[in-house]
Amino acid sequence: MKPKRFLAALCAITLSFGTSAQASSISVAIFDVTAFASSMGGNFSLEDFETYSGGALNGPLTGTSVGTFSSLGGVGGGSTCRSNGGGTCSADLAIQDDGINGQGNLVPIAGSKSLNSNDTLGIKWDVSRVGSASFNRLIFGLRDGGEFQSLTVSAGGETATFGPGAGNGNEKLVVVDFSGFVTSASVEMRHSGLNDGFTIDAATAAAVPLPAGAVLAMTGLAGLMAIGRKRRRKPS
Repeated sequence: MKPKRFLAALCAITLSFGTSAQASSISVAIFDVTAFASSMGGNFSLEDFETYSGGALNGPLTGTSVGTFSSLGGVGGGSTCRSNGGGTCSADLAIQDDGINGQGNLVPIAGSKSLNSNDTLGIKWDVSRVGSASFNRLIFGLRDGGEFQSLTVSAGGETATFGPGAGNGNEKLVVVDFSGFVTSASVEMRHSGLNDGFTIDAATAAAVPLPAGAVLAMTGLAGLMAIGRKRRRKPS
């Protein structure tokens, strides 16, 4: 399976960083559990939404293992939000407890839960790990995005848009790599209109080893900074 760079987007994904690190790449591939597991490394925080009760939320979803999820606003009127809200729609997200309209669970395989945009304009993910642990990669599964509405992806000044026409029930593995370690980030998944619900699952913030070249560059930079400090301390 060959990941390919996002050239178009189903929903708008915007990243801002808690430090000066920038996104070095955004890739998307057909969702595959093996590829998902191999992308996480050994130091990660994951939210699969399985511990939450199904149905429409009342405000942002807080206290997860990877930060806070909130709606980008707008009240739809489609069958997805009516199903999640007991016949009524709201501007809030929903915990999807089964499959509907091509949306639903991806991880774990035997699970049933996912986070649904609930026919709103989309999802905002304010990323953080417990204890302010750092990360340099974000991973999540996206299901049924960009079927009827377009989606825009922006990261570190890079923007791509794709959809509509991604297909009902399409499953994507989204991986965002940073140029360095960060302790916070903001991700937006925004559709161009209402009533095109999508779900995300397995939202993961991971600290993966940097490439050898990046480690050497950081070591060299640290050395230069140390030399600079010594020169400033040298008496005149």
